[in-house]
Amino acid sequence: MIFECGMGMDLTTWRGIEDSVAAFAKVFMYDRLGLGQSGPTSRDRTIPNMVSELKALLDHAEIKPPYILVPHSMGSYIARYFINLYPDEVKGILLLDPSAETYFDSLSPDEQRLDQEFGNNYYKTQPIGIQNEWKSYLPNRKYIWGLQIPDNIHVILVSTNSWNLTPSQSKIIENHPNARHIILAGRHDVYNIYPERIIGLIKELANYPDF
Repeated sequence: MIFECGMGMDLTTWRGIEDSVAAFAKVFMYDRLGLGQSGPTSRDRTIPNMVSELKALLDHAEIKPPYILVPHSMGSYIARYFINLYPDEVKGILLLDPSAETYFDSLSPDEQRLDQEFGNNYYKTQPIGIQNEWKSYLPNRKYIWGLQIPDNIHVILVSTNSWNLTPSQSKIIENHPNARHIILAGRHDVYNIYPERIIGLIKELANYPDF
């Protein structure tokens, strides 16, 4: 069970559910380089770099597949790119209010400008590791564009109504035969609002048979 935090977040993200999940599954949580308790990095915060770092950690720790991925927000880019590189190592994914690569382009030019200005103003006061992830956020869409999750991988997509992301998020699983879309009311940090529901969905994926 691999948990992937959202942009600029650290593994304390999951403190409300980690113990409950560990009761029925092996859990792997980590801080990406530049975040939390991990050291700084001079490597660009591209999706391929972050995926290669995750794979190196898994190999070093001898954590063997099959994996279930539990990414939140921008972490979904890392998880989806991981699946693209290693489709035979993943049996399921729980997408928690994921970033959607088509969303930004669905905005008007004025909306795009305001979106970027808001992010720039917010993240300029954050630690450098968080700033670096923000700077790479929009460019990183190019690595995810058009990626399809293989049909044999079970997918649960959880959206919230806090932003108008749901139409763009639904495209991630469009025509996928083993995908389910759940829409919940509440904030973006859905794991804090509905911890028991999220734990139940993780358990559901864990109970699917391996390949």
